[in-house]
Amino acid sequence: MDLIDSLLATADQNIGLDWKQRDALQARLKVALGRVLVQFGSDPAKARRLAERLLTWLRIQAPEAGETQRQAP
Repeated sequence: MDLIDSLLATADQNIGLDWKQRDALQARLKVALGRVLVQFGSDPAKARRLAERLLTWLRIQAPEAGETQRQAP
């Protein structure tokens, strides 16, 4: 599994209902993304900054992520 696949899988596992309004879910997602980046060789300080940027990107690009889980049977 490559870095992008790992990041996407991590995001998918950690995005829950109303994830954009829940600080705890966002914090958990940011930590999980940072761990993946470190696992793939990124410096821990840089991984934290990148995880924050990825979280910001997900807020913009995945506005309906929590909604799709709510509609699932």
